[in-house]
Amino acid sequence: PAPVTPAAAPDADAPASAPSVIAFVFDRLSPDARKMAEKAALTYADKGYVQGDLAAVFSIDLALHTIQPFTNDVEAVKQALSRAARQGNTVFASDRAEARERTAAVGRADDTLVSLSGAGAGNQTATSLIAVQQAFDQVQANMLRTFDALERDQQGFATTNGLQAVVNGLRAIPGRKTLIFFSEAITVTANVWTQFRSVISSANRASVSVYAIDAGGLRTAVRMISSASSRRRNAPSGGEGPTAGWSPARPRR
Repeated sequence: PAPVTPAAAPDADAPASAPSVIAFVFDRLSPDARKMAEKAALTYADKGYVQGDLAAVFSIDLALHTIQPFTNDVEAVKQALSRAARQGNTVFASDRAEARERTAAVGRADDTLVSLSGAGAGNQTATSLIAVQQAFDQVQANMLRTFDALERDQQGFATTNGLQAVVNGLRAIPGRKTLIFFSEAITVTANVWTQFRSVISSANRASVSVYAIDAGGLRTAVRMISSASSRRRNAPSGGEGPTAGWSPARPRR
């Protein structure tokens, strides 16, 4: 019989040197968190970059913005990471302090009405005025609470819709992909929860590994950024990646 030629042993270093496809996504961040996120993201260029890597940079505000399309130019990626981390964000303007003050005013009016109720007819005018003011304070407090709830929904949908768009775009690229998401917290209200779960399912189906990093407390971010590429390269071609683990960027309800 013909001699059997043994198969060549796989190159152990090949998976580690294979190029990655990485999407950096910056959520709305406070000024201090933006500085921390920039410092952590730039470690990719120093410790995680492999020749040929394709990386893109996106930011989420009220919409998804492309700061840098996919490129293998590491210098362009570094500049885009800095721009994304330094740009300003839309300030959601609901005044929760005012809502608390209005609610407290209603309580104070209740106390005043109780104290006046037994003081005789001479205080009827004052009682009526306080009751009217109490009613208007309650209306204003209800308006502020309603707007705050709607605003939280808006924040949550903006974030999850942006992530969904990136994940869907990565679906067309074969193999496993990495999404590194900088956020201080994801606003996941009851209305947003279904969309949040949909993003996770879509990422799993598209073979997108999501590394969510808390930009407000980046104690382990350097290690995560520098190792994310190697984790992706060594991951099996099928199955679920780390997409289900969204900590330390935590859902906020």
